[in-house]
Amino acid sequence: MFKNIVFKILWHFSWRLGYVLQEKKIKAIEAFGDDPRGLPYLKHLPYAIVNLPTDLGIGLRFYPLSGNTYHPFVLALKNQDQLSDKEAAFNVLKAYSQLVNLKTGNDFLGFSQTDQVFSSETHPYEYTYPWSPLTPQEVRDFTIDDIRRENDLFRFSSNESLDLANVSDRKVRIETERLLSLKESIKKNGFQQQNEDVLGCFVLVNGNKWKWYVQGGQHRAAVLASLGYHEMPVYVRQIIRREDVCFWPNVQFGTFTEKQALAVFDRLFDAEPPPVADDWIEYVNMKFQKDINKNLGRV
Repeated sequence: MFKNIVFKILWHFSWRLGYVLQEKKIKAIEAFGDDPRGLPYLKHLPYAIVNLPTDLGIGLRFYPLSGNTYHPFVLALKNQDQLSDKEAAFNVLKAYSQLVNLKTGNDFLGFSQTDQVFSSETHPYEYTYPWSPLTPQEVRDFTIDDIRRENDLFRFSSNESLDLANVSDRKVRIETERLLSLKESIKKNGFQQQNEDVLGCFVLVNGNKWKWYVQGGQHRAAVLASLGYHEMPVYVRQIIRREDVCFWPNVQFGTFTEKQALAVFDRLFDAEPPPVADDWIEYVNMKFQKDINKNLGRV
């Protein structure tokens, strides 16, 4: 009441002097926490394209790009190359599609039924990373949209993906053709990083050690690895430091506890396949390497 009376008196005198007094409401400043170390997790900084060593790269969530890897794309390409048979690549991807079937986001990140983070009733792609500002629902929608667009390029109207249940042979054929055609193109023309969407990553930092994790361009990374590239020009999207766990958005939001968040970080950093991939690991160890690599040398 007193404030309104004062404003009216001031307005009257200002009008007599040729001025108009107006009341303005100032919007409160929004803050993103009280420590600047959390900012890179809320907004990607303007990083750049960097030549990163292949032997520190991890693709398809838990598989190293080089060495004695379980990466299905790399194994399929090397198998095809050594046997000079397109069906050899198809057979590896077919086995992977049959043996790895994600059922929930917990499978995706390696959580057990007793320590699950996401509801068992949700879509397998309804997950998120502890250091991501995205919700599980946003990740699900983005991922399904990307899968649908990729399938549409081959006139295949489907949401099928290799690591989901009930994958058709047509989808496996599409993935095989994508890998083999991309391999021939890179062998002929080389590889040029044209923009940040061609081959991207986030970098995991643990003390004085680090790894990079493919985030966009899984097929390209696998092809370059299979062709023996020791380095790849990769667009660094984000740098995640283990010591910053308390600043990671989905820890602050309560989606993950710090213990759960660090478990996710460590599994990715160590390229430790989740339990859902156990049958695939056994297949590679007991059949693929035993029956094929004895004639090819180790992959």
